[in-house]
Amino acid sequence: MGDAALDLVTFYSANLAVPARRDVTEPPVLRGEALFHEAGCAACRRPSFVTHRLAGRDKHSSQLIRPTTDLLRHDMGEGLADGRRDGARMAHAAALGRGAGPDGVARGGFPPRGQGADPDEAVLWHGGEAQPARNAVAATAKPDRDALIRFLESL
Repeated sequence: MGDAALDLVTFYSANLAVPARRDVTEPPVLRGEALFHEAGCAACRRPSFVTHRLAGRDKHSSQLIRPTTDLLRHDMGEGLADGRRDGARMAHAAALGRGAGPDGVARGGFPPRGQGADPDEAVLWHGGEAQPARNAVAATAKPDRDALIRFLESL
């Protein structure tokens, strides 16, 4: 790749916006968000960050983003093990943009490597460090689990 193309890709990446959430004021989405926190999901799926202050780049500084991840690797249990010899497990990918887009078309799998046909099943694949949160979600009544899924799909 030449310098000009690299500059364009760098510019594009630096200015790419985080996808907008959908249905953020809908009661089921708000209930699902509360359950997300109550179950302990936010311990690893951190809801928001503020970007660093960058000298000479005011437009990119101090931006509130909501990737719903801590961008760290976690022990997710055998079901989500990635086979690394060092014992590490699957990394938490950002959850943003994972639900259906504005056109109703699904944007991505839950979780990103494809385990789980839907978000509810994907939550049940969690183990390891996420086992307590997974158990809390599994013990939740169906209407509340449906609200949690609505929240995940709003990301």
